Amino acid sequence: MALGNPYNISHFCRGEKHFRISLAVKDMPDAATKFISALNNFDEHTKYVTLTSKDISPSEVLVGYHKGKYYIASHPSQKDSYHIEKEIKGFLSCSDAVLNAKNMREEQTHVKMGFQLQETPETSRMCAKILLNATAYLYGKEFAEKPEFDEVRAWILHGNHSEKFCRLPSAVEETAALHKIAPKKSHWCQFAMIQNQFIGVLCLYGFWQWVVPLAYFDKPPIHEPNAFICDWENQKDYKLLDYILECQGLGAKI
Repeated sequence: MALGNPYNISHFCRGEKHFRISLAVKDMPDAATKFISALNNFDEHTKYVTLTSKDISPSEVLVGYHKGKYYIASHPSQKDSYHIEKEIKGFLSCSDAVLNAKNMREEQTHVKMGFQLQETPETSRMCAKILLNATAYLYGKEFAEKPEFDEVRAWILHGNHSEKFCRLPSAVEETAALHKIAPKKSHWCQFAMIQNQFIGVLCLYGFWQWVVPLAYFDKPPIHEPNAFICDWENQKDYKLLDYILECQGLGAKI
């Protein structure tokens, strides 16, 4: 999951009876001049981006400019109520008053970011499928087709046994052994026997992990942990032993 770097951009906000303007700190000290110049360059053929947010009052509209792009933002209920060219012309007609130095004050800008992580049965089924595919790759097709995996297959294909397989993710602990040695932001599937249960752990971007009990065996069929590591930034895939050997300069890519 990549969120990028937060930043503030020069923009004005028009309410019912007033304008407010916020200027990008990085453009100081002539941020106002740059912003007005950009707004003057806008015409009916200029492309722009429309945004909506419930954090914006239904009675307000925001118009901004950043790196050659124009933006108009409003409450979702007012998405089609404002026209960017009309808003810009209205602002420019009174920009001298809005930008009057006596009315300007410097404020510390703090960018707020918020996001939600929502877990759904479909996400859990996808994670289980990735783990089962990796199981077949590491241990062979015949092993992954054993009847002990029938329940997880039914979960993947039909959504059965949700009480057993629908799991919430958790953040990977920094002390975890694989987290310490795996490439930064990599994905991996890790497998091991815990008593008679064959457990799979899917980790994405080295941060979120899903722990899934893939199968139960009367007798443990394997005795050593294994893992499939995807170093997507460098476009390389590894089995655990191959990765360890390569880190030591003794091995090669699969």
